Amino acid sequence: MDKVKILTDIALDLTAALNAKDRYLKLLQALHRAIPYDAAALMRLEGDDLVVKAAAGLVEDAFGR
Repeated sequence: MDKVKILTDIALDLTAALNAKDRYLKLLQALHRAIPYDAAALMRLEGDDLVVKAAAGLVEDAFGR
């Protein structure tokens, strides 16, 4: 897929009227089209902790590691 199209799709997804969880999942899907991966997670730094906001290809047991 054309990289410009992927970036456009990401921008449109991020500005869509979606809740945060759905927006993060769409971002992971778009990133997968650009950079194929087996597993990925989007995390946010909250205080001193990284909190998983969306994940793909990971089992929940791996989240706390």
